[in-house]
Amino acid sequence: MAKILTFEIPENEYNDLKDFLKQCSAEIHKSLEIMKQDQAEIDRLDKEIEQIKRRTKESKAESDKILNELLAKHSIFA
Repeated sequence: MAKILTFEIPENEYNDLKDFLKQCSAEIHKSLEIMKQDQAEIDRLDKEIEQIKRRTKESKAESDKILNELLAKHSIFA
């Protein structure tokens, strides 16, 4: 069976508590918005990093190809 506990506090303390809870709620919402913006920036940077990695891999493949062609062309063993 549920029990209900009630208590009374002075109105000024109630108002202080209500203001405190409003401030807490506002700060939580600000923090959530900042985290949302931070996550969007993280996602954008992740995409940028992937593009850089892809371009770097393509450049390496092209450089390796040219290097191998030069080595084959100028090798004394070829």
